[in-house]
Amino acid sequence: MQEYPALPEDQVTRYIYSSSNFSITKKRVKHGAFNLDADQPQDFSVDLITDLADQEVWDYQSESYEGVRKVQARGDLKVGDITQVKGGNNNFLNVFVNGKPHKRHANIRSSPIAVAHDRAIATELADRASLHLKP
Repeated sequence: MQEYPALPEDQVTRYIYSSSNFSITKKRVKHGAFNLDADQPQDFSVDLITDLADQEVWDYQSESYEGVRKVQARGDLKVGDITQVKGGNNNFLNVFVNGKPHKRHANIRSSPIAVAHDRAIATELADRASLHLKP
């Protein structure tokens, strides 16, 4: 599959595996849920969920990430909200769907200069995300 930009109306999710990365009482995602990926330090991995019902999003995670730590929650975002976040040097974030390693896999991509601002970016993404707890 060729990489392509996600549309502003698309919705993506970031699966959360640690309870330290969200707050049940405040009903919010914490910045730790959006740590940069170690193997691609300019990318935040997400999955495209635009046309999926809530249960289908959870089912997709179970099927696609089998053997990975148990997911506890997720943070959903609209691509249009993501692309309003500045990633440093006045460059805005972008979302690209690449289908690797899973068919709905995408990356929130930042410029190389923005990596120095990864905590600020992660905080803004978390603030824009809506928290969904695993049923």
